[in-house]
Amino acid sequence: MACEVLIAAEDKNHSLKGYPKNVKDVPCVWGKKEGPPGYVILRITDATAAQVEHYLKQWHKQFTYEILAENKQGYRIKVTVDPALVSASGLNKEIRADLKNYIVESYGAQVHRYDLYEAVIDIPKPLTINGDPTTLQGLRDDVHDKFSEMVDSRFYYFSESDVDYALSQPGGIVERTKAQVVAMINSKLDD
Repeated sequence: MACEVLIAAEDKNHSLKGYPKNVKDVPCVWGKKEGPPGYVILRITDATAAQVEHYLKQWHKQFTYEILAENKQGYRIKVTVDPALVSASGLNKEIRADLKNYIVESYGAQVHRYDLYEAVIDIPKPLTINGDPTTLQGLRDDVHDKFSEMVDSRFYYFSESDVDYALSQPGGIVERTKAQVVAMINSKLDD
């Protein structure tokens, strides 16, 4: 069985050139926009979609949230980030400071504790984002969205030269075996 991986060929829609976006088993149908110049297709001749879907893994799914306390004034919430994410994703002090400022300014929050891997914040009731009413789930979604804008969102990516080569091929399609793909795909954990 073969599968196809859709790969971004330019920076757009929360994705960078070389990031895998989707995977389907062959035969598959892609949309009209899912080809050059925006995307290329990598056909893996000896693998199923299930065998390669881990290439779509994203960083921002590695947050945990815990409500430490709640009273009529608000919530004390702990947000934790996986230490492997911090060291391998390029998340640095500048980004941490930007995210901290965003939380304080957008939620009216007070920072109780903030370090490399976790933040404990006090968020007043009623819950708002920039003055608009929201829920705890709305706050979580907002942090995920903001974090995904600030940090490369994919573990795995293909080099710009591999994408450019695919763009030069008919229909933007390149065929490789699973072993060839393993040799060419890059991991942020190795950067």
